[in-house]
Amino acid sequence: MPIAHCFVKRQDIPRTLLDTMVREWGMRIGVAEKDICINLVSNFLQAGKSYEVMVNLYLPTLWAEEDILNIQQNLLEILSENLRVGKKDIFIMTSMIRPGHVVEDGQTIGW
Repeated sequence: MPIAHCFVKRQDIPRTLLDTMVREWGMRIGVAEKDICINLVSNFLQAGKSYEVMVNLYLPTLWAEEDILNIQQNLLEILSENLRVGKKDIFIMTSMIRPGHVVEDGQTIGW
């Protein structure tokens, strides 16, 4: 399950746009919408190096390196297109999550 925590400086982002991004990202990477999560925090403050959009992307270790690059690139494109932000203004940092490091529905998840 790709999970993206997105921090966006803009504050006028409608829920329907977020749903559109989930749908488009899922289609591009071949993952069902029910298996994707995008959390969006808008109107945040930053100090130091500043980006319009900062993303913490979490992926399970079951993805091959080629798939990881594809997921990241497609997320970049989806965010840029839908939020109308230049790709240079989007920062994505990916963390790989190992089996047993996720709890969902009260159960430790493995893959």
